[in-house]
Amino acid sequence: MDIYVYMRGQRRGPYEKPQLEAMWRVGQIPVDTLYWHDGMSRWAVISDLFADTTMAHMTPISAGPDSQHGRRNATTLDQSHA
Repeated sequence: MDIYVYMRGQRRGPYEKPQLEAMWRVGQIPVDTLYWHDGMSRWAVISDLFADTTMAHMTPISAGPDSQHGRRNATTLDQSHA
């Protein structure tokens, strides 16, 4: 299936889904990128296409001071400023 993307002000493609997925995993595709393929009535946000795929540069939303991530980040920051 040919997939087109609209990112950074330009329409690009066609791409195959595995190609885009590899780019997504390493953070080469911004989260606000739109995508379209035959059969779609309109463009959609690419994060919907890869909802089950982890992105390399995404950080968890729940990184508050009570979460494990938040504690580790706070500890790292404290040590680097000591």
